Amino acid sequence: MFAVPALVSAQTRVYESELHDFRLVTIAEGLEHPWSIAFLPGGELLVTERPGRLPIIKGGELAVEPVFGRFGKAPAATRRLTVG
Repeated sequence: MFAVPALVSAQTRVYESELHDFRLVTIAEGLEHPWSIAFLPGGELLVTERPGRLPIIKGGELAVEPVFGRFGKAPAATRRLTVG
């Protein structure tokens, strides 16, 4: 989750940890296994999903068609167990 000041309300629960207090804010619904987020200069967000889609969030709303939905599918992300 990411702190987006415009979406944070006074009623959002504050979680406390040893180092910092924080809030969890849902910035979009309907994503399937969100993997990573890129912040664009215009305020939009690109979100990679494990199945290979690249949806875009504009003004707090999930776009109807993913970016890669227009041009085909990106390769699906591979989940591997990392033992270290």
